Amino acid sequence: MNIDGMHMKNSLYFFMALWLYTIVSCSPKTTPIITDGTYISAVMENIILDENGKEYTIDLQEDDKVYYLIRHAEKDTIPHDNPKLTKQGLTRANLLADMMKGTRVDAVYSTMYTRTLFTVDTLASRKGMKIRPYDHKKLKTVFEDIASDTTTSSVIIVGHSNTTPAFANVILGRQEFQSGFDESDYDNFLVVLDKKEEENVVYKLRYRVRNEE
Repeated sequence: MNIDGMHMKNSLYFFMALWLYTIVSCSPKTTPIITDGTYISAVMENIILDENGKEYTIDLQEDDKVYYLIRHAEKDTIPHDNPKLTKQGLTRANLLADMMKGTRVDAVYSTMYTRTLFTVDTLASRKGMKIRPYDHKKLKTVFEDIASDTTTSSVIIVGHSNTTPAFANVILGRQEFQSGFDESDYDNFLVVLDKKEEENVVYKLRYRVRNEE
């Protein structure tokens, strides 16, 4: 092959490579969609990490609000009306604080029970925040007050097995949850997006305490 032929062949390879690069670089990139029931390990601003370290982006626009709704951690059996957390429950409370350490939190809300307050006490302390009390019997009013607060866009709300899904329904504006969580299930972690320009969204996630062997 003469020199002109080699130059032509090399030029052809160059333009083919450039064409393939253009196609790949200009192709729309798909964002992984997190599925219901995914166990997560951390929340970092608008990024959620699952237990395997895979990242998922939360679709938040400028005027949207995000609500992290959780049930209180594992409770003791006594006293019946206002029990404390068990050792497992205290471990979960610390886990929650660790999970949320890398994300913005503007307010922490809790019902006025020992089990709910202790669930977010460590988290609130690390964020340098006071826990704001709310009445679990007036969820609609509570939501309207939080939604109208222009100083908050990222809110954590701890409640109970029946009030947590009910609160999610209020924020979503629809009956997404038809019943409460199972009494023995403490793993639920709901991320509810109150979106201004689109339909509200809920991510039905989970987090767990790994028992030491």
